[in-house]
Amino acid sequence: EDLGEETNYPDVEKTVKKFPSLRPVGIVFKTYILAEDSLNQSLFIIDQHAAHERVMYERYLEDFRDEKINIQQLLAPEIIELSRVEINKAKDNLKYFQAVGFDIEVFGDNSLILRGIPMIFGKPDGVNLFVEILDELENKLPGPYETRVHKIIKLACTSAIKAGDSVGFQEMQALFNQLAKCENPFTCPHGRPTIIEMTKRELEKKFLRIQ
Repeated sequence: EDLGEETNYPDVEKTVKKFPSLRPVGIVFKTYILAEDSLNQSLFIIDQHAAHERVMYERYLEDFRDEKINIQQLLAPEIIELSRVEINKAKDNLKYFQAVGFDIEVFGDNSLILRGIPMIFGKPDGVNLFVEILDELENKLPGPYETRVHKIIKLACTSAIKAGDSVGFQEMQALFNQLAKCENPFTCPHGRPTIIEMTKRELEKKFLRIQ
């Protein structure tokens, strides 16, 4: 579900600007990074998946607007067999995929040939990435050209990044720094929060140390 990119979280927004002072202390459930802001005595919980998605989305969108999307060519072209419904949907949206770095074209009646994917994604399974995005698309994207491109970029970032990847403390700190530089670091591209805060006072109240 897309909750809307401009969702505001004012309480988080006040302190998130201090990202460089955050100290990562661990990760739970292979998804949520814990970080301490000792200066303001707060604990932050960062959704690793949502934060990576926000960073990648803004970088990808900037590359598209600057016409600097790099394509990673596959070692061998991949043939993607599709149903009649899927191939029609793919044909309707092919130019948008091509605009955001998918080197792909129609190959026969019910198949496509994939030769390259956007380099920003590293080395995912290119076929699965394309098919996942295609499955999430409406039959024909509404709105102007750039709106359609943005939709594909959002879906691509969601499909490329999965929770559960192991990250070290240096990677956690790097993620904080990258997120702090984003135009909207407080939500993922679909409107879900990337970070929540719990103050020391709130913790002490839960442990009945204070009233």
